[in-house]
Amino acid sequence: MTSIAEIRAGSIKAIHEQIIGGKVGEFTVDLLSTITPIFSCWVKNNVGRETTNRTVTGRAPNEDIEIKIDGLVEKYIVITARRLVRRHGLSFAVLSEHNNDDILNEGQPHFTMVLDPFENSDEYKRRLPTPPFSHFQIYHKRGEPIAAGAANLATGQMY
Repeated sequence: MTSIAEIRAGSIKAIHEQIIGGKVGEFTVDLLSTITPIFSCWVKNNVGRETTNRTVTGRAPNEDIEIKIDGLVEKYIVITARRLVRRHGLSFAVLSEHNNDDILNEGQPHFTMVLDPFENSDEYKRRLPTPPFSHFQIYHKRGEPIAAGAANLATGQMY
């Protein structure tokens, strides 16, 4: 016989998963809350405004030149996400503006994370007041969107 405490615990877990999307939602919140304070600190301290002389694949050189913070942020996100997928028992393929060959965790990826690690890098490089963002979307392998996260790196606000 199931006790009232077990029913409540099961109900709370079910409600929790509905609100934040279960493991993927928890992963999303964990990733966003880990990277945002660090990247906001980097922005406030003007880290990585230097040009790397690399362009984004498929774009004209005058449209999108990579700056140092682009690579730093992407690398940090992938390292952090790799640690978090193990904790949450997930597996991702990562598609990014600068790199598309990362598989996080072993085996067949359950999900795809589409990542723009540092949005508005040209404006950041030129010291314009446009706030830089970091954002990602997570899709089920059937292509259905299931979670997303965005951070305003000038203010530290997370969405």
